Formats: sequence, C-alpha cells, structure tokens
Amino acid sequence: MARDHARIECSIWEDDDDWNALSGPAMLLYVFLLSQRELTYAGLLPLRLRRWTKKLPFAAEEVSAALAELDARRFLVVDRDAEEVLVRSLIRRDGIWKQPQVLAAALRESFAITSTVLRTALAAELRRLPVEVTGPAPEMTAAALLAGAPTLPPAVKAVMEERRRAKATKGTAAARPGSAASVARRATRPARPAAAPAAALVEHVDQADVQPAAAPELRPHETVTTSSDNPARNPSSNPSGKALGVGGGGKGCSVPVLLSASSVGGDARAHESAPTREDAARLVAEVLPGQPAKVADKLVTEVAALLAEGIGAAAVVAGLRLWSGKRLGVGLLAELVGEAMRAPQIDAAEFSRPPRNSDERVASAFALAAHYATEDGDDTELGRLLRSAAGGGTSGMGVLLSGAAA
Repeated sequence: MARDHARIECSIWEDDDDWNALSGPAMLLYVFLLSQRELTYAGLLPLRLRRWTKKLPFAAEEVSAALAELDARRFLVVDRDAEEVLVRSLIRRDGIWKQPQVLAAALRESFAITSTVLRTALAAELRRLPVEVTGPAPEMTAAALLAGAPTLPPAVKAVMEERRRAKATKGTAAARPGSAASVARRATRPARPAAAPAAALVEHVDQADVQPAAAPELRPHETVTTSSDNPARNPSSNPSGKALGVGGGGKGCSVPVLLSASSVGGDARAHESAPTREDAARLVAEVLPGQPAKVADKLVTEVAALLAEGIGAAAVVAGLRLWSGKRLGVGLLAELVGEAMRAPQIDAAEFSRPPRNSDERVASAFALAAHYATEDGDDTELGRLLRSAAGGGTSGMGVLLSGAAA
C-alpha cells in the first residue's frame, strides 16, 4: 500500500511550542519529508540530501543543518552512516495505530530498517501505543526489532490474524438482531484488557528470525510507555507529548533496553559486536554531562568494560545515576551497577519481609540512641538513662519504653 497523503494537525501552530521553536528551513524540510511518497508506514525514508536540495529553496548546507535540527529535537531520527531517516512518531501522529490493516503494513515495513539507532527509536514508539486498541502485536514487534530480527516473526503474524478473526466473528455475531452477543454488547461495556508483560511477549518471537544486534545507540528526549488513558488525543502517557500531528518533541531521557540473546531464544553470539569506547563516551556524556576530563575518561573506561561484559545499557545508566548522587570514586561504579541490577530482587525481599509493629520500631530507635550514647560517653541525664537501659538488656529497654510512654 502506497501513501497518497500526509496528515498534519492544525493545532500545531497554536498549541505546540516545540514545533514553533523550529527554524523555517526545518519546518519546511519536515513537511517535505512527511509528504514523500516513498515514506513507509513505519516512517522510514532513505537519506537523500542531494535529491532533497534540488527540490527545496535552500543550499545543501542549510538542508543539512535543518536535518540536524530536526534530529536534535526528536522530530526525526537520523543515521547518516546507515543513510536512513525515521519520522519518529508517524505511526502515532498519522493515526496508523487506529487502522488494523495499515498498522499491520507498518509493522511489516519496520523490519526494512537496518539502523540499530532507528530500530531502537521505533521500538520505543511502538511501546507507546495503547495495547487495548492495537493488541500485543506492536510490543512483540518492538522486542523483535531490538533483537535484530530480519523480518516480522511468524508469531506476530499469527497474533494479528487471530485478532482480526476474533473481531470479524464478534462483529458478525453482534450484527444478528436478538443474538446473545448483540444483547451483551448493548448491556455491558467490554473491560479493558491489561497490557501483556514484556517478558511474555518476547516468548512469541520466533528464534529462527532473531539475528544478533549491536548495542543500541542512546538518544536523549525519549520516554518509553506502553499504553495511555487518552488514546484518542495522544496515545502516549507522557505529559509532554503534544498533539503535533507532525512529530513530537518529548522531554526527559530514555534508555532503550537491549534484549540479550538468551531472552529471545538466541545464544552468546549476540554479544560478538563488543561496544566501542565511543559508545561508552556517548553514554557518559548524555547521563553525566559536564564532568571534568579526567573523571569523564575514567567513567568511560569503566562503562566500556561493563558494556563489553554484556551488561545492558539500562543497568549501566542506573548505576551512573546512583554514582552521581554519592561521594564515591569511579572505581565503585561496577558495584553500583550491580546494585541497580539487583534492585528487583531487593524490592521483592523488602516486600515479602513481615512488617515490624510500632513497639519494635521504637525499641530499635532507642537501641540505636543507646549505642551512640555509650560510644560518645554522653553524661547527660538522658544519656545515662539510655546507657543504663542498654546495660539492662531487653528488660532495661522495656523499662525505658514504659517510662517514655508514661
């Protein structure tokens, strides 16, 4: 299916500060690219600066600068090495996610993307779509894109076909007057299904279709979500996502997660392409900008070693953020990354631990105070009382608690 029109919302000129902050050449270039016939439903375009310059009233340098501006503001994602451009939010802003057949075409065409940078950006966009409308196919496709699958996995095709048949069957049954389905449809409102967990969706990716993928290049201003409470206006739950109709200039920072080969049925060969020092330098610069040169160099060395071990970018970034809030040397970054990786287990242990009652908490506080009173030789009346209670063990602490309660 070839595109024959481009959709732009009129409200961008009044409601979108990100759009109005663009330069004139950048605005015109975006509209120009959005209306190209060869733009796929997934938002992919080949990078053809010379051809575009011939059709635009700007010099080649101005077109290149406008392209860089759109890339920096996240209207486009550009990979000059792969010579590919992604209109990042086309599937959301153009309403493609609302049309099952067109969405199916977009999911198929997304595997024509060769750039890891563009695949990561598109995967984030697919995970922003409301699963209650689209079903699990977009999130399954996102997992397959990150895993390096060359084509749409058969499992995703099967899910889309099953959903299409279910809708057709439901529609036929509901159309018959007096049918049970028709009565139920009028009497009740269908419940919104919960989003399927990512781990379960990854299991649908056909192992034969998964190829090793290099670590994704991180880019700023990307927020990853899976659903929205307001899909009609803006499928994203990101409050900064505005109704552009022509792109998006989100705020914040996102860290795309690289799925390991073991999580999608592959093997250790997924890590054969070791991350370069430039990858680590880019990551450090994005998460901890403005560090002194010596500190930044040490951080880059530590991060490169961690990435080379196959540790995911999300865990490394979490460790960097923990490090930024502590007075620790760079050499302890690995421990902080390990702490971030153990966070789910730590949270689970804390959740499963039986809560202490108020008496236990108070006793713990008094015991700590008694310890410091003994250590510091506190000779005040309270200090002597605390030391005496600590010397009396549990009974002494009980007397202290009863006196405090009185």
